[in-house]
Amino acid sequence: VASQTGYLRDKLQEFRQPTETSQLADVRFTIVLYHNPAYPSSRDDSEDSSPDVRRLFPPLFDEFLVPLVFEYHDHTFKRTHPMYNHEVRNNDGVVYIGDGALGVKPRTIKTGVAHFAKLSQINYAQFVTVFPNGTCMVESYDIDGVLHDVVVLNRRF
Repeated sequence: VASQTGYLRDKLQEFRQPTETSQLADVRFTIVLYHNPAYPSSRDDSEDSSPDVRRLFPPLFDEFLVPLVFEYHDHTFKRTHPMYNHEVRNNDGVVYIGDGALGVKPRTIKTGVAHFAKLSQINYAQFVTVFPNGTCMVESYDIDGVLHDVVVLNRRF
């Protein structure tokens, strides 16, 4: 994880301040995706690389005003409240969505964790729509095609 942090910082910086030769001049919404979650939904927070991810990645997302992060690995559905500095911040922060139960048996979910806005033991698919005004909508559907969750986020920069 530590070796990826410099690359992540460089890319987030490039998204925020594209050069004249960059193809990023029209970035409307920044979304980050990675595997091992900073905020696991079925495991203890101290397992695997989650402690390192939680220590290194969220401060970058806060610094560069990333609105949306997809995390996977735990085989559940989760959506956090907006978070800043590892704490719930209702109006402005990073929303973490995941944890990847895409066609595999969902795992048992954690209970009683305040930073989760929605947490379910289901299989699901997600559709992301980014609108020209910088608004992003994430729709999550269960395996029967029933809408399970929807969240609309605004660009943070």
